[in-house]
Amino acid sequence: MNNSSQEIGTDLNQSIESKNTSSKPVRISAQELHKYVIGLIGIFIAILVTYPISMIRVAQDKKLAPYQSHLKSLTLEYKPVEPQSTSSAPATAPNQTPAQVITTPAHTLNRFMKSVYAVAHSPNGEIIAASTALGGIKFWDPKDQTITREFPAHESLIYGMAFSPDGETLATASDDGTVKLWRTKSAERRVTLKGHEKTVYGVAFSADGGTIATGSFDKTVKIWDANSGDLKKTLTGHDNFVYAVAFAPDGQNLISASEDKSIKVWNTQTGEVVRSLSGHTGPVMSIAISPDGQTLVSGGETIKLWNLGTGELKTSLNGHTGAVYAVKFNADGKKIASSGADNSIKLWDVDSEKLSQSLESHTSLVPSVDFNRKSSELASGSLDGTVKLWNVR
Repeated sequence: MNNSSQEIGTDLNQSIESKNTSSKPVRISAQELHKYVIGLIGIFIAILVTYPISMIRVAQDKKLAPYQSHLKSLTLEYKPVEPQSTSSAPATAPNQTPAQVITTPAHTLNRFMKSVYAVAHSPNGEIIAASTALGGIKFWDPKDQTITREFPAHESLIYGMAFSPDGETLATASDDGTVKLWRTKSAERRVTLKGHEKTVYGVAFSADGGTIATGSFDKTVKIWDANSGDLKKTLTGHDNFVYAVAFAPDGQNLISASEDKSIKVWNTQTGEVVRSLSGHTGPVMSIAISPDGQTLVSGGETIKLWNLGTGELKTSLNGHTGAVYAVKFNADGKKIASSGADNSIKLWDVDSEKLSQSLESHTSLVPSVDFNRKSSELASGSLDGTVKLWNVR
């Protein structure tokens, strides 16, 4: 019993000593305290930096959702076009010849955080304008790829933009239902065009710069005075969204493309439809007119070339594996660039009607392309958040 009592006493004393030892205050050196405080400050700064960015991304995602959903729905509707076999129909061009594939652009501009919907070169080739996901505009110098100006333009997405022929004005078309005209040199807003009831998707200047045309999800085309901003005419006739507008070089005709699968040619003086071009089997997303005014190119479920004077379908260019969102002629009218849902840009030779190059570097939809009129450069804007510059000699 005595031995047991001694052992119990010893264990109790050790337990008490242990508790007394553990209750002693822990001393931290000044150096350790400094490191601890610096660590806390670093965590605090990281939260301050990342939280706003995460909130911006959440806001971007919410704004992008309707647009991305719409583009995806068009992609799902896309059906590969089979060459027509009937002798009475225009033959599909023999343009399935393997093209040169280029996977490395000359430059990649990637300070957009999310998605790029529209790109445009100024007429003198010294500015690339690109829209950002939150309704902003960035100006880049294509020579050294630096940002020369950035400014908020709209409170919602910008779907289309166009420079005036003299390069002094940039027009931006937005999901907020307005078009704004900006002084290129100062980024000062000159006038706001209000009149559409829904999203404005397409915008274009006339060759003399005095008139602007807009196309909207309200199914109308509007013609505006580019100087005063006054509405001159509202053209009705489409049964669904109007995606694109383009003036003929002589200014007498205006062309529009729609979700209703049609292309309409309007007389700008009377506002009447001169002719309707039918042949697309899906929404017509983009149009462009050759510099000589003779040929119209349209992009939708495929690419089609039309005689603008007669409205005759000349040929179809099949090469994309998804819907075509953008088409553009280069400065001399000998090349066409197209882009779309398959994340690629295609280059077509107009004379041979053949696919010459496939530019494959983007990782998401490519809603916009534009040639530099003063060089061989092509810019492409994508939902992967980049603008890529390509040399397409």
